[in-house]
Amino acid sequence: MQGEDFLKKIKALDWKGFLYHFFSRKINFVTIILALCLLYYWGYLWYFYIFNPAWDENEKQVYMDEKFKQNTAFDEKKFEEIVQETLVRKSAFDEQMSVRQDIFRLK
Repeated sequence: MQGEDFLKKIKALDWKGFLYHFFSRKINFVTIILALCLLYYWGYLWYFYIFNPAWDENEKQVYMDEKFKQNTAFDEKKFEEIVQETLVRKSAFDEQMSVRQDIFRLK
């Protein structure tokens, strides 16, 4: 009855101690395996979303049309306001600076 002996050994083991010793000895191996699994999973997700999109051609076309309309909308009024503000700044920069009396100058 090897099964009974095995169960007695399992019950006799200190599980916390066993897990601590197992992971302290093999932590590098476990970390590498975990990193490889995560890398594989991220690669799979990247590949799936790049090469197997969920949209059909009609949905893609509707999305591209909406984006094109949003990106190419030109607000002429706002543009003119920005141009006027730029001209005001330029004229303020080009003005001759007036020299004021230095109150900290010693006589």
